[in-house]
Amino acid sequence: MQFKRRLKTSVNPDLVPLIDIIFQLLIFFMVSTTFLQLPGIIIAEPESETAESVFLDRLNITVVSESEIFLNEKITTLSNLKRDLLAFKEKAEGSGAEPIKSIIITIPEDQTVGLETKVVDAITQTNFKNAVIARKVRLLGRE
Repeated sequence: MQFKRRLKTSVNPDLVPLIDIIFQLLIFFMVSTTFLQLPGIIIAEPESETAESVFLDRLNITVVSESEIFLNEKITTLSNLKRDLLAFKEKAEGSGAEPIKSIIITIPEDQTVGLETKVVDAITQTNFKNAVIARKVRLLGRE
């Protein structure tokens, strides 16, 4: 008696479409992600006699309280913010650098909207454009 042999069918799924979709999702998330530069630690850099000033096209303002506002790494107060912004703008324009393209305002979540409004008002009065507010941030060392 002879038995018929059954042929085994092998199933090999095509992985190429899956890889294509994964790469498309990866590219989508890379393009749609926004990057914020948050304040960190201050590093003491060595001094140089031949160094030249470099102005960035972005300005970071970190608001801790009315008496403690960081304009890039320089500390100022709310009452002096407008004056310091104008001085920064004049210094950047005097050096022939590109104008400031964006301002990132970092305000901790425990601060009031009134303080945020005062900071934005000072920026508006100095004719800066493109201010972005990063809200609900926890600053290092504050619990």
